[in-house]
Amino acid sequence: MSDQKTQHLKWLRELTSLPTAAGREQRVLSWIRSWVDERKDLVLQEDDAGNLIIHRQDTAHNQGERPLYVTAHLDHPAFVVEERLDEHRLRVSFRGTVRDPYFVDGRINFYLDDNEIV
Repeated sequence: MSDQKTQHLKWLRELTSLPTAAGREQRVLSWIRSWVDERKDLVLQEDDAGNLIIHRQDTAHNQGERPLYVTAHLDHPAFVVEERLDEHRLRVSFRGTVRDPYFVDGRINFYLDDNEIV
């Protein structure tokens, strides 16, 4: 496998393994911002709707270039803690769609702010 393909697979694994849910995409957004910050040839902009737009530095302000937009969801189905009721109980909401059979004998991991898994 080429070094470039190996690097691309590494990024894909990093990005898709981040805990995320609808309305809680901050870890993915942070990864993208850090990825762009490491590249001096790229510029990151955010529009009024919160979309991230990445430009190559040499074409960021070139009005004659036609942009290529790639869209993706930054979330996947997940439970989100809405409230801690007491030491042993949480009120959670499920965001997304998953067919019922996938929940049978399923486990739930909760990710704390420091990414510790409970």
